[in-house]
Amino acid sequence: MRHFRIIAAAFISVAMLASCGGNIKKVDEPLLPVFEQLTFEEAEEGYYEVVISYQSIKNREASPIFEIIESKNLKMTLPYVEALEGVDVSFEERVESYMEEMREMLDEEDAFMQILHINQVAFFARNSTVLCYENDIYTYYGGAHGYPMLSYVCYDLETGQQYDFSYLNDGEWVEALSCLIYDRIRENYGPDEFFMQREQTLHVPASVLITDDGLLLVYQPYEVAPFSTGIVTVALTDEEIADTGAPLLWVEQEAETED
Repeated sequence: MRHFRIIAAAFISVAMLASCGGNIKKVDEPLLPVFEQLTFEEAEEGYYEVVISYQSIKNREASPIFEIIESKNLKMTLPYVEALEGVDVSFEERVESYMEEMREMLDEEDAFMQILHINQVAFFARNSTVLCYENDIYTYYGGAHGYPMLSYVCYDLETGQQYDFSYLNDGEWVEALSCLIYDRIRENYGPDEFFMQREQTLHVPASVLITDDGLLLVYQPYEVAPFSTGIVTVALTDEEIADTGAPLLWVEQEAETED
């Protein structure tokens, strides 16, 4: 009899929802950035080669948050140009200013071949509450070899704030977090590919990606291992980081957004 009552109650609930269907308010989908790829390519054999693929927020005028993120991303992604510091300019203007400075420098007699490649990809994490930019960078300014980099920058789509993980390098959790990173690198890359000793403090790098279940730490060549090892990545879950005693500010912000 009890089983029947449960089924009956469920049937009545469905019937009530159906009868009120016309009054159910549809929840609007959150407004998300829409991207368009802007590309710049210019080369002169034996002199320089510049290839830049940049993800611009096409609908940035739809939200002041998008405007903030676009301005920050443009300044962080493209090469530093002293004359444009603190100035909001377009992608094309910023690239051209950089090229003018590069050409002036390359006119010097002892100048080396200059190579700059930037390939940017934009994507979302944490149920589309976080916007992430991946920057795959290669530079060459003379010497035996070029220098590859993998840079991640993440923004809170609720506030436009860039996530800063430097606080993880200062606190009572530092030793436990350092040991966790150390053990994970040795596990993934082996003991012979590592500069550090376990008693040394391993920092959280500048390049950090928020994933759907944790963080991806990215160490550039020479940062913790020889150049031949390449870019070193360490994936940690939220639970593993929390076990060190470190506060998960990116999770706290996500919870506040949901509330």
